[in-house]
Amino acid sequence: MTDVSQVSTDQGSIVDVGLLTFFNIARLWKLTPGQEAALLGLSNQEILTCLHDATYLNHIDQQTIIRISYVLGIYKQLNTLLPTPANADS
Repeated sequence: MTDVSQVSTDQGSIVDVGLLTFFNIARLWKLTPGQEAALLGLSNQEILTCLHDATYLNHIDQQTIIRISYVLGIYKQLNTLLPTPANADS
């Protein structure tokens, strides 16, 4: 049995997965780049482009990570309330 207190996680890989999932959700929801930037709290479209290209991952601030987690939570709840994927994503 593994002692949970000794398990380490790579925060960078967690952010990578969260961001990839965010962009997959944005695609399902048919969000525009402007809407994606607004949800992530970004004022600059260039930063969003860098995030899409995975060139800015080391500079994601805590607020953006929190916003990503909110979107993931909303996605999960929508799929719980509306179990048909097409309904949940529309």
